[in-house]
Amino acid sequence: LRDDLVELGCDLLVVGHTHRPMWFHCPEGLVINPGSLVSMPVVETSRTFALVDLDTLEPTFHDVETGRTVDLEPWD
Repeated sequence: LRDDLVELGCDLLVVGHTHRPMWFHCPEGLVINPGSLVSMPVVETSRTFALVDLDTLEPTFHDVETGRTVDLEPWD
């Protein structure tokens, strides 16, 4: 994913498909998976979304139902 940041020339890369939230900072920028807004009968989903401060590249994750912040440690 770090190579994708460089290849695309971006500071923020939003990925998906796993329906599970994750994020990490690296020297190349921020990689984030916001999770999933929808429920699916065959896939367990997080029911989360993310907001990113574009000045600081700091993400916050939120529960879809309540809007409350969800604590999520970055990937190593």
